[in-house]
Amino acid sequence: MKIIFFLALFLTGIVSVLLLYIVIISREHKLKNHYQNLIGMIAIAETDLDPLGLILVFGEAWQATSIVKIPKGTKVQIIATEGVLLKVEPMLLKFFAGKN
Repeated sequence: MKIIFFLALFLTGIVSVLLLYIVIISREHKLKNHYQNLIGMIAIAETDLDPLGLILVFGEAWQATSIVKIPKGTKVQIIATEGVLLKVEPMLLKFFAGKN
């Protein structure tokens, strides 16, 4: 009877330690907001961006900003997020930057 009691106590201790480990590990992981998942995606400028405008990402319109003027219809790449505002740059800049 004592063996069963100590075995149950031992197993309860192991389960408690494992659960504590899972909680500690999960708290260390920062959750990304779903807007950050858009970084690196390619979109199309729905309006002129000067500096603000709209882009289409997967058929959805998003407000975006750019440090350069981007004409409507230009392919852009999302480079950052600031809240729900997406920061983009034209794909042309990426193309020329890669030629150096």
